[in-house]
Amino acid sequence: MTRNVRVEYDINLQGEGRVVRVRFVRTAKTIGDFVVQLETHLDGQFRPVVRYDGSHGHPHRDLLDWDGETIEKRWSPGGMTNSQALTDAIYDLVTNAEQYMVEFVKRRP
Repeated sequence: MTRNVRVEYDINLQGEGRVVRVRFVRTAKTIGDFVVQLETHLDGQFRPVVRYDGSHGHPHRDLLDWDGETIEKRWSPGGMTNSQALTDAIYDLVTNAEQYMVEFVKRRP
């Protein structure tokens, strides 16, 4: 019998209050639902900046506004597995966190 394993961990980044939150469900060697989100602590609360997930039946990236609402959705290439999308999302958010933060602060109302 194959069981689902829920995995959750945070990657703390340089810079005060910056974190990449990783959440996914693994069944055997397959990744099911996943969310990878860059967050920053500003104005006394954590705010989501960029989110990758596999909802809507296909992996994608959501660029978020100050209130956590999607302002741009970018779909992953067709045929990309959730496993590859998860790996790519973690790499992108860790590698490009500083640039995402600069852009996010510019969107501050």
